[in-house]
Amino acid sequence: MYYYQYRKNGGQVLGISLDDIWSDSTYIGVYSSETEYSLDSPLWCDGVSIREATQPEIDNFPIAREENDLSQKRQEAKAVLDGTDAYKTAMPRAIRAFVLLVLQEINTLRALHSLPEYSVEQMKNAIKNKVDEENGS
Repeated sequence: MYYYQYRKNGGQVLGISLDDIWSDSTYIGVYSSETEYSLDSPLWCDGVSIREATQPEIDNFPIAREENDLSQKRQEAKAVLDGTDAYKTAMPRAIRAFVLLVLQEINTLRALHSLPEYSVEQMKNAIKNKVDEENGS
């Protein structure tokens, strides 16, 4: 059995293995086949089939990779705000402390104008929305 690792967005085949060493993730898929395909030319895979990539697909590979990278960076930035297990370190604590300090100051100013306070959840959502607006630069 041959195992092919491919980018789910764009279908680019990234590697081949005789061992089942890879697992599916958000961006990377694994396709198994009895057939060995040569990596001498670019391959395309959609998780159901594998074949030689067409020129338009090849041209799209770098674009798809950039889209994946940007999406992954956005997910990581949001994970820092949520304090997920992978990001429970000193840096996210410092970021959280900074955000809470800024929120406290914002709420002090809002109170002066008889406006309701922003909650921590509202602040997190506002930051996540801003992360989604970034273009990756």
